[in-house]
Formats: sequence, structure tokens, C-alpha cells
Amino acid sequence: MWEGTGNNYAYLVTDDKTKDAVIIDPANPPEVLPALKKATDGGVKLKSIINTHHLPLTHPGHHDHAGGNAEMLKSYSVPIIGGKDCDKVSKTPHHGETFTIGDSIKVKALHTP
Repeated sequence: MWEGTGNNYAYLVTDDKTKDAVIIDPANPPEVLPALKKATDGGVKLKSIINTHHLPLTHPGHHDHAGGNAEMLKSYSVPIIGGKDCDKVSKTPHHGETFTIGDSIKVKALHTP
């Protein structure tokens, strides 16, 4: 995804066994949603949105990683995992907290201010 003077990347992480998935940093929904629709039409089950970080509104030239959350929720009613200041966040993991994606992928949250 190309935004402003820099670039952002969104990632779809899927457990091959269960087809449970998360979308990470969907900052630009017009680019992310078509690829996500193709994946979900193919059997992938979106379980949440994860934001790796957010930027203050005063930061110029960089579309925030959490900036697409509101638009993504119009198409996918899933929880948003991210920092407490991320737009529309529903869960902020504690430092060191773990969770899984499907049965096979273990994620450990690291607070990195």
C-alpha cells in the first residue's frame, strides 16, 4: 500500500489447518478489501484485525496503520487488537500476553514504545 511519502504493508496471516486468519495493519481498505474478499471467498475465516502501532494525527505524510479500522469494520465485524489509542480498538494485550491464530500460530504481544 502506497500512502503519502512512505509505504505501508498489510499482511493476512492464516492458520493452514483451521483457515482462521487475521489481517495486520489494513491502513488502506480500498487496496486491502478486494484481496481479503478473495481470501474469504476461498474459505479463509477472518477472526480479527491487528494493528502493530498507531501514529498521532499530527504525523504528516504517513497514513496510520490503524487508519483503516473504521472502514474495515463496515465489511468485517471482527474485534480489533492493538494499542489502547488505536482507532476502534476492542482489545489491548498486556506486555508478554499470548494469543493464538487458529490452532497453530502463537503470538506474543510486546510493548515497544
